[in-house]
Amino acid sequence: MKKCKKCNRLGTVKWCGDMRLFMPYKDYVKELIDNDGFSIVDGMYSIYDSCKNPDGCWIDDIISFEIQCPDCGRKYSLFADTYHSWFSFKKYK
Repeated sequence: MKKCKKCNRLGTVKWCGDMRLFMPYKDYVKELIDNDGFSIVDGMYSIYDSCKNPDGCWIDDIISFEIQCPDCGRKYSLFADTYHSWFSFKKYK
């Protein structure tokens, strides 16, 4: 499947060990949904809810969201392993 213009400009990351950057990527995915027409395919939680408890701890050891491009149908996954402190945002395989 060939990438469309929307997918060509996506800022993906294969692996990041700095969980402080997860929330900006979660916000980026929300913008793709709200502004670029991407749709939520699957998710453990609502993309619009907080990923942290009131005490500041992550809501789960694994947090993931899958979105799909409206133009070419490619799927992308935002996946976080909060226990091991890493995340990725890349094409879903």
